[in-house]
Amino acid sequence: MAVSDTTALRVELERLLTLDSDQIDLVCAGDALDDLIEFGHDEHAELCERADADFARGDTDAAQYHEQEAAAWRHTLRILVGLRAARRTAGATGRSRRFGAA
Repeated sequence: MAVSDTTALRVELERLLTLDSDQIDLVCAGDALDDLIEFGHDEHAELCERADADFARGDTDAAQYHEQEAAAWRHTLRILVGLRAARRTAGATGRSRRFGAA
């Protein structure tokens, strides 16, 4: 991955505020993607459950907060899963793909 691609990846992940700096370092190094994806799925599911529970008891402010957090995790997961797929494709073909490329 080129330096500018890594920088763009880091900026996007930092903007989402879901992963800490050590986790972002792992992603940029290409390490622990499977573990971070699993972690992200767990976080997303928990936040969705909290939002549902908040709505059920009439706490719309808390529900909206948890939905917003879940949305950030959905976006993080899209990035991580896409990055994993791109790296697998690059490994299979011997070519690299830019972060965010279709």
